[in-house]
This record gives sequence, C-alpha cells and structure tokens, in this order.
Amino acid sequence: MKIAIKIILRLLTCFVLLAPLIEASAQSLSFEQVSSQKWLYQRNISCLTQDKQGYIWFGTNNGVYRFDGYTVKEYRRDAHNLNSLIHNNVNCIYAGKDGFIWIGTWGGLTKFDPTVQSFTHFKHDPKNLKTISNNDIRAIEEDEDGNLWVGTFGGGINRLRKGTNFFDSYQYSVKKTNSISSNYINVIRRDLNGNLWIGTRRGINKLDTKKLIFTPFQNIDSKNEGQQWANVSSILEDTKGNIWFGTIGGGLFKLNGKNGIMLNYQHDIKNKQTLSSNYINSLSLEDNQHLWVATSEGINILMRWAMPTTISLTPSWPPRLMICSSAGMVASPPSRPKRLVPTKRVEANFSKPSASISLLRIAF
Repeated sequence: MKIAIKIILRLLTCFVLLAPLIEASAQSLSFEQVSSQKWLYQRNISCLTQDKQGYIWFGTNNGVYRFDGYTVKEYRRDAHNLNSLIHNNVNCIYAGKDGFIWIGTWGGLTKFDPTVQSFTHFKHDPKNLKTISNNDIRAIEEDEDGNLWVGTFGGGINRLRKGTNFFDSYQYSVKKTNSISSNYINVIRRDLNGNLWIGTRRGINKLDTKKLIFTPFQNIDSKNEGQQWANVSSILEDTKGNIWFGTIGGGLFKLNGKNGIMLNYQHDIKNKQTLSSNYINSLSLEDNQHLWVATSEGINILMRWAMPTTISLTPSWPPRLMICSSAGMVASPPSRPKRLVPTKRVEANFSKPSASISLLRIAF
C-alpha cells in the first residue's frame, strides 16, 4: 500500500545551497522551510531510498529514519539492545526486492525486516573467511539472481548469496589481470544487461556476475598529468546504454556502451557552459534524456547530452527534485498532501561541505 506523503524536507540555507544554479529564464522553484525536528537535528543525510510500500528511508550520521508521509520512526543503535542498529553512522541504504532494508554503516552491515521489526547483523571476523571482508560498508546492490553485492572501504566487494549468511570476497590482486582495480569501493550500480558497475578510488570496473570476471577501465584525465585512475563517486546508465560516472576531482566521464570510447567533461573557468565543479557527488536522469549532476558547487544539467549548463527549476508534483547536503534537505513543496509514488532508487554518496550537494534525486 502506498503511503500518503506531505514533504517535510528541511531547508537551512536555501539561497546559499541553490545560488549556483538559478541562472535561466524559466520560473524558479520555490522551497518550503519546515521547522527542525529532533530526527533531523544533526542534518547530515548521507543516503535515502524508497521501499515497495512507499516509505522513504533516510540514512544519517545519527541512525536511520523512516518517513510514512506524516510521522518519522527512528532506528538507532542501543548498546543494551541487540535488536537495534549495528552502528549509527550510515553510509548507504538499499531496499531489497524481498522487502528487507539493507543498511551499510561504519561498523558493519545490517538487514532489517520491517514486518517483524528485527535486525540481523553482519560483521567481519578475521577467523572466518565467510564473513564480510570489512566493516566499513559503502555500497549495496542486488543482481538478477537476488544475490546481494556489498562494497567496502578497504576490503573490496562481497557477494552474499541469496538465502545464506555467507560471503564471498573479491579483492584487488596485482597477480590477476581480471581482478577489481581497488579494494576501496564507493558505489555499485547494475545495468540493463545485468552487469554490475563498481566505482572505486582507482577507476570504474564492470563485473560479469555470471562469469565473475572484473573488467577495469583505466580513465586518463588529460588535464591532470599523471592521474590515470579516477576516484569514482557515482554511476548512471542512460537509455542508449552509455555509462556515466562522476568523480572526485576528475569531472564527469561518459563511457560509450557501443564502442568503449570514453569522454571527459570538466570545469573550465573561462566557460560558463561547462560543469560548475569537477567534484561530483551524485547523478540522476530525468525523462530518460536530461542528466542532472550534483557537485560541490551546485547542480548542473546536461540537456540531451549537450554541453553542461546551469539550470532553472519549475514546480511540480510529485516533487521532482530532492536535494541533500550536510546543511539539510530541500524539495519542492506540495500544495496538499499526496500519495507517495514508487520511484527510481536514489544515488547515495558521501557528504561534502555545507555548500556542496551530496545527494540528488529526481522523482516521477
């Protein structure tokens, strides 16, 4: 059952946050400021997702929060209660096809069953090779067979086979040409062909989940001599099968799905039609044609794969835009309460300074 929604998204420094992006002639989007509630007092939202029931789940540096359209339920670690969150610092959150909510934290992986309100924890045990390889969980994705793939920051990527509690670990090896390029994982995304794309501190990798073969892509940044591997922060596939990925400091890359040619878009201080920053945190696709890019210096939009440009925002409902930063969250306000509409899963990335947009979602 879909849940009625009334947007409560927080705005602390609206004009500071959005100043870089209001430069076009269309009508500007107005934002609603909602009084701070205790569940958002820390205001550092690192990730969000929406489950099959329509609930929105927020991951923060102070636990997990579920919003049903009117009220918020809090899930935090309780040292005296084993049936609680494994750690309050949440990096990523994923709503599985089976209804479970998977939560990646600094202290391990948690599976939450909403039907019985129970938590199951997975932590690294150096004495057991079938446990998760590292407790710093940064990315979660599901393959076509229902297996869960978990990216860690230092321990490579892990596969949790469906219906089991045992992990298979895949890590970088200098002796293997088809191993993953780095053990430091930032993001995992599945494409329409069932392959997994894995963004790391040393480039992007394609994983054939059937053959378990990694194909690393070495991306050379021509504007920064010596930088051969991009620190990939976000990944998106467009309708033509191209893979777009944002990087920390290297700008935006497009990997052609047909010929493998890689293009790089970067900020040019002399050209206002280029990206506003090379530090990219999140990507989202609108109407299967417009690429939205959240950076450390505001939002950019690539119109039908033309050159990046600044944007204006127009009101709509359901809210087409959700923006998160370490200063809080904003969205276009509804005129009246509406029902939640299942949308595409969100991109989840790391927080940046207060003027940085760390998480961008376009909902339909």
